[in-house]
Amino acid sequence: MKKGFLILFIPSILVGMIIFLAENTIAETQSPPKATEMNITLPELKIKEVFSYKTDFEALANLLNTTEKQYFALRKERSMLEIAELQGISEQELFNHLASENFNALKRAYDTDEVSLEFIMDYVLHLKEDLNWEMRIKKSK
Repeated sequence: MKKGFLILFIPSILVGMIIFLAENTIAETQSPPKATEMNITLPELKIKEVFSYKTDFEALANLLNTTEKQYFALRKERSMLEIAELQGISEQELFNHLASENFNALKRAYDTDEVSLEFIMDYVLHLKEDLNWEMRIKKSK
């Protein structure tokens, strides 16, 4: 019984190995299918987006009830928040103004295809912390 089983088993293994090797040899000699033939959409290339908000000092001076010249003179010694408090402007008002200015600049950049929605989402994730830092930092002398 064992001898008959081996006589049938060994040839079937050999035939299987021959088929396997033949298929792999043929597959290696053929060129790989193109992405379009495989229905794969290649990801878009990521282009580095550059956005820099530039403070509108005229609007900031108007909020703070000063002229730009007065603002810059005060800014040499004080933070934006200290100047705002001197002028009777609350921290929340100053924050809202700066946030609004940033959002308006982002909208203009988006409308002109300078930045994507994904970029804007990443940018605003840290905007609150960035604005709080900006309001409290004093200029270096």
